[in-house]
Amino acid sequence: MPKRKRISDGNIEIMNHIWKCGEATISEVLAAVNSKRSKKIKRATIQVQIRRLEEYGWLAHRVEDRTFVYFPIRDGQTARADILQSVRKSVFSGSCLDLVKCLVDGCDLSDRELMLIEEFLRSERER
Repeated sequence: MPKRKRISDGNIEIMNHIWKCGEATISEVLAAVNSKRSKKIKRATIQVQIRRLEEYGWLAHRVEDRTFVYFPIRDGQTARADILQSVRKSVFSGSCLDLVKCLVDGCDLSDRELMLIEEFLRSERER
């Protein structure tokens, strides 16, 4: 398997769709990505990005009736955690506290979200 490389925001957009659906064709990814944009992306752009994601070790494919169906190599939660850990190491000098502070400062958390975060931290402390 190729070494998994970091991916761009555009590639993460593609991966999020494939993680959500479990698998997708280029046409399905193109429709999903373009449904959220005013400036549409061309099919060739999506094809190149998907090919790179496969080269980088994020996707694999199978062929069904001459159509490539792409699926993730790893589940979304694990991959997102790895991406975030990479950001923690490179941007926050390894500090979990600085990462969490930055995330919380950048969000307008509801009382419910704050309560859920507190419950999570309490359960982590008890572990």
